[in-house]
Amino acid sequence: MSIIRKFIIMKLKEGDIVMILLNAAAISEDLLLPAESTVGQIKSIHRDYINILTADGIVTLVRSGMDHIPFGIEVDLAGGWLNTDLKEQQAVLQLDDAIIVGETLAVQGLQSCPRFSCHSSYDPLTGVVDCLPRLRQLQQLCNDAGKGGGIMAYIGQYDAEIFCRRRKPPDLTGARIPRQVELLVTGILDNKEYLIGEGICGLLGVGPGSTPSGDDFLLGFLSGISHVQPVRCQHAAKIMAQHLVQNAPRLTTFMSIEYIKYGVKGLYHQRFGEMIRSFGAGVEQEMISKARNLMQLGHFSGVDLLVGFVYGGFTALAAGTTTDEKGVAYENL
Repeated sequence: MSIIRKFIIMKLKEGDIVMILLNAAAISEDLLLPAESTVGQIKSIHRDYINILTADGIVTLVRSGMDHIPFGIEVDLAGGWLNTDLKEQQAVLQLDDAIIVGETLAVQGLQSCPRFSCHSSYDPLTGVVDCLPRLRQLQQLCNDAGKGGGIMAYIGQYDAEIFCRRRKPPDLTGARIPRQVELLVTGILDNKEYLIGEGICGLLGVGPGSTPSGDDFLLGFLSGISHVQPVRCQHAAKIMAQHLVQNAPRLTTFMSIEYIKYGVKGLYHQRFGEMIRSFGAGVEQEMISKARNLMQLGHFSGVDLLVGFVYGGFTALAAGTTTDEKGVAYENL
């Protein structure tokens, strides 16, 4: 008899408790599950997922059929789990092959289920000539989104291409958040780490929600420089990753810290990874379709990720030319 079944029988004998037993359908291959006998607690309960806080970070139980996340476990579930009497801060126990959530839910089969990946490799994309028109298309999608919230509410609808090229910089007097973006862009183009760090710290935690807009923008920005110019921007991406991991714990939310922890390794929410892959290799219409799907993620998270990718991509293109070339390179594309 498995440990999980022994535990359930014990709980039933103790108080005639009705426990729902579910099966794990898939686990992100990059998720490091807590060690056996680790005790955690329920962080938040939602219709399609439950966030569990452990000493090793967040583990999210996600209804099968939903989008993959890099720290997720897909769970076979026909109905919802809102009627299981689970409550936030209830204890969670990690066993050898199962997770016991509160006193009414157990997920078994952690060691035997298939695995999925949220990884999007940092392979070179199709080149500067092909990336430029695609970034312009994505920027137009962001501007046409018609949403007044998210990072756009802080940055405004600047022309990201001109902003990142710095040929005609906008007047940022009194504009705190755009100024932080300018510091980040300048730090990367001029190879000044202190400006990169200052820009990152000024954007981390900006905005409401479990993953603030500033954080989503930064992850999008990092992926933009990493994928559009992976060789030229390798050092800048490394510096960004270091500052994000170092400063996130004191400036942003538990959930966002997890996304940052995985994002600096190229592990993204499924929709973002699909957009990146289609940007580099898919046909134009596929990229637009994936981008629009991404923009429906969360309240503004998808849009914020996309805006960050656009700014990072344009910055990468500017970094991909020498100082003498920056004034004429774009006109020749």
